Amino acid sequence: MSGNGYRVTPERYANDGKRETIDRIRDSLGDVGFIAWCEGNVIKYMDRLGKKDADDAEKQSFYMEMAEHVRGCMQVGYARALLEYPDPRSGRRDFLPYARCNPGTKVTPCVVICHECGRLGSKLQGSCSCE
Repeated sequence: MSGNGYRVTPERYANDGKRETIDRIRDSLGDVGFIAWCEGNVIKYMDRLGKKDADDAEKQSFYMEMAEHVRGCMQVGYARALLEYPDPRSGRRDFLPYARCNPGTKVTPCVVICHECGRLGSKLQGSCSCE
């Protein structure tokens, strides 16, 4: 973590410029399981606050925000959740919104706010199809 704190993906999690590891974990666990995983990380970083890394408070905050984002997606829908419960990574310049990856396919489209045009559109891991 550097510069912008947890809004920067450490290289070790970038997965060769493809999907981030955290998105692959969400695919594997599903949204409910992923929220539980995030909440478990909140407990872990809360318990070790001040004992290991100086970044523990930021990590705790990241996982709290991520759990809230996914919970919001489940409650109000993805497009609305982007405004009310933003992905904590959305402030990053290289941010690609989450799109569930289904076995046997590359990525399914999701509705997002396009960073190029600022409108709602569909984005498949970096290719905007807004018109």
